[in-house]
Amino acid sequence: IGCAGGYVVIAPKGQESVSQIRLKAGESMELTARIGGFTSQTYPDVFTLQSASSVEGIQVQLLDTQTKAGGTFPFKVIVGPNVSPNIYTVTIGAHTKKDNNTVSATGSLEVSVRPN
Repeated sequence: IGCAGGYVVIAPKGQESVSQIRLKAGESMELTARIGGFTSQTYPDVFTLQSASSVEGIQVQLLDTQTKAGGTFPFKVIVGPNVSPNIYTVTIGAHTKKDNNTVSATGSLEVSVRPN
């Protein structure tokens, strides 16, 4: 059974959406994300949020665990002090059920870790 999919738009707090941020080891950044591709009229239930990082030294701290379709939620990317300069990927996702089917939205963000 196929399900419609959504997307997650990511932006530094108060700014336009981005696909990459630049941080040094030991730094962090507050961002916001918004679930797109769904309306609260069609998907009235809450979406459960989750995050993942491609490397152990970069954490994604979700400040909320749920949101509604179209809702904006804050999160923080924290680069550990021992992370080597490189480009890493973090992912923000959300899912809900409708008519016994799971629908989801995902977005990814590249984290360019610069030398100190």
